[in-house]
Amino acid sequence: MTQSELKYGSRKSEMILNEVYFWTDTIKNWNKLLEHDSNKHIIIELLEKSYQPRKDQVVCICHYA
Repeated sequence: MTQSELKYGSRKSEMILNEVYFWTDTIKNWNKLLEHDSNKHIIIELLEKSYQPRKDQVVCICHYA
């Protein structure tokens, strides 16, 4: 088994360059991370802490009627 197969798994199909493919995927045993409010608050806090506006950043909110 190659390093790539160990890291990404092995494929049973081939993909040809310059062709268009439709890809679907399924998540097995989905974890309901947003089921409890405590988890929602953790995610909101992390997002708030990670957003640091810069002094040289220009923000424009445009509304067209």
